[in-house]
Amino acid sequence: MNRTSHQRSPAGASDRSGSMERLLAILRSAQKALDNERLNSHLMISTKIWMQSKRMARPLSDDRRNTIIIAATELISERGLGTSTADIAKHAGISNGSVFTYFETKTDLFNAIYSELKEELIATVLAAIPSDQEEKSQLRYFWSARTQWGVTNPQKRKALAQLHVSDKITIVSRQAATVSAAPILNLIAQVAMRGTLRAAPPSYVVELVEGMAGTTMDFMIANPAMAEEASQAGFDALWRMLA
Repeated sequence: MNRTSHQRSPAGASDRSGSMERLLAILRSAQKALDNERLNSHLMISTKIWMQSKRMARPLSDDRRNTIIIAATELISERGLGTSTADIAKHAGISNGSVFTYFETKTDLFNAIYSELKEELIATVLAAIPSDQEEKSQLRYFWSARTQWGVTNPQKRKALAQLHVSDKITIVSRQAATVSAAPILNLIAQVAMRGTLRAAPPSYVVELVEGMAGTTMDFMIANPAMAEEASQAGFDALWRMLA
């Protein structure tokens, strides 16, 4: 019995060895399958991220952005700053979500409109002021360009007037506009140094000038036949006030 048992032991060891090899093969196969699954998963995730980044990197349309700006300016002029982004989108002929593709918030949209209108107005006025003439002549060109811009662009003027007094407009936007308008502000300050307002804060003087311009533009729009006469009368009053 002992001899028989001793003779069978190599066969049993061989069976156990074969079973172990088969088990190891199964484990290796499972590990390989798991590795492949993980690789495929990583590839799918990487592909998705790449596709999303491509969509995000797609350049935005300047035309679409301008359409939103124009639509918002018109509605602010007509309805005030309470107009909704949904109404702006509808007026622009786009989806509401498209507005937030170009402007993260309504405040961002308002600041963009304020900055663009300010830059347009400032550029128009600066282009009209000759650098080789005396201060009174320069101020007259400023006044003419300032009032004419408002009369020609009534919706922009109304929208800008509302945005100017809104707490939605950031300090950064206001400071940028002030920097751009520096040559105009300096001209007004230089003229005012000779008059009764020489000790007044420059910002106060500028607001007085804007107030006179607003009143003049309102009269020019309401009485187009007297527009030129009103512009001249407004300038004469401005000069007397400053100088």
